[in-house]
Amino acid sequence: MSSANVQQSVRQVEKMRDDMIDLKSKLSARLRQTSEQDNASPSHLTAVTLQLRSPDEKKADVVEELIKLKLNILDVKMSRTNDILSELRSLQPRDLPPRHLTVNGYENWVQSNEAIYKLQSRLLAVQSQLRRLEHVNDQRESTETDSATQSVTIDHHFSVRRQKRQLYDGDLIINRSLRLRADSRLSDIRSHLRTFLGHHRHGELNSIDDEDFAGAQVQKFFLDDLFSLNESNASFEGRKLREYVAECWKEDTVLELSGRHPMGAHPSRYQEYTQALCDYVIDYQSTHHGKELAFSTVHSKVESSLMPAIRTCCLQHVQARADDKTISEQCDKFRCVAQSQMGIPERFQSKEIVPFADAIATLKASYFSVTPGRKLYHIVSAAHAVFNKVAEVNDEAAGADIFIDIWCYVVIKANVSDLATTCAYISEYCNPSLIQGEAGYFLSSLQLASQYIMTLADDKLEKSERFTLIDKCDKKNLVFFFT
Repeated sequence: MSSANVQQSVRQVEKMRDDMIDLKSKLSARLRQTSEQDNASPSHLTAVTLQLRSPDEKKADVVEELIKLKLNILDVKMSRTNDILSELRSLQPRDLPPRHLTVNGYENWVQSNEAIYKLQSRLLAVQSQLRRLEHVNDQRESTETDSATQSVTIDHHFSVRRQKRQLYDGDLIINRSLRLRADSRLSDIRSHLRTFLGHHRHGELNSIDDEDFAGAQVQKFFLDDLFSLNESNASFEGRKLREYVAECWKEDTVLELSGRHPMGAHPSRYQEYTQALCDYVIDYQSTHHGKELAFSTVHSKVESSLMPAIRTCCLQHVQARADDKTISEQCDKFRCVAQSQMGIPERFQSKEIVPFADAIATLKASYFSVTPGRKLYHIVSAAHAVFNKVAEVNDEAAGADIFIDIWCYVVIKANVSDLATTCAYISEYCNPSLIQGEAGYFLSSLQLASQYIMTLADDKLEKSERFTLIDKCDKKNLVFFFT
């Protein structure tokens, strides 16, 4: 083997060290900037004044600690690269470099070094603390916004059919953004929904363009290995996920008592932990390997690796057995309800033997999915099927009120098991960015329909002596395919 092999190893390690030096320089500059801003605040901070610091000041403290931890990790790694370079330069030109002096050997050393592991663990914990502070800030801003939010009820929506339909103050509260979406026309919603679903690849909700699909697949395979729960996975991410699984099964009943932050599979703990881990991976891969990863892609992989192992623990925090039972009994009671009885105008009614069959089957399939992201995908797909069928039977643009009528009909016919628990499971454990757009609208619509079905009675159904042929077939229980 030629001396170029030793020289190549030297060049690779030198480049790695130079990259670390550049990164350390940038982090040091950020640290100085943060410290200067912190020094501008009063220097006589007591324990009381520390507690009274503003959320932005607390966030700045956490960011400063994050930078210091990253610098500490870089110091340990740079010390090792300097040792490797010293040993490589001492080799004879024809010597074969030992494995521990190669880049692969260095990566294995990083994974097995306990000092780095402890620093990375602390870094992840501080990243979780940062996410927690951001969540508190979001809640504070949401509370301020909710003071001007109008509440609405579904009862009035279904009882006043000959007048312009409105949602007014009542038991079921929906935020203002949902009401604005409810006022939009069907054509607009369908357009946005097509765009939303057009970004779906292999059952995941993300924003991968066609030209980036090949590269995204490589990223997915890489992330599959990185987040594997297999004991053979020695990566920091794999070890931390296994630790979190153990925490969930140990702390699955821990609640927030005496100021203690929830642990285990509690939704708050799960969200801050998974989001912090995604932030860590995205930042690490970007700064050390030049890989730009989308948050939704990383979160989807974390979710698909983690949820099968802790889903039982998660469900203990969101189970709504009483509501599940009520919804199921109501759906069974009204399983023969006709489209006209649900207030669906004849021009928008499906003429199939099993009306809205695709939507019913797709919504029912959500029960068999494990991760909240996949369940949400089925809900969006079912809504998409409703819009497609409406477009087939009538070119007239219909408002969201028509969709709600059809959606309630579909939910009754699907009779999804544990529907209330499923909605809570998605709301609490799904990637928050996924439920801020159309997917969030349809999830809210499903919750709206569930609340209506729970209070549904014979006197709430449309009274009409004229049923279409489809209605009569429907009344004869021809929906046995889905019941």
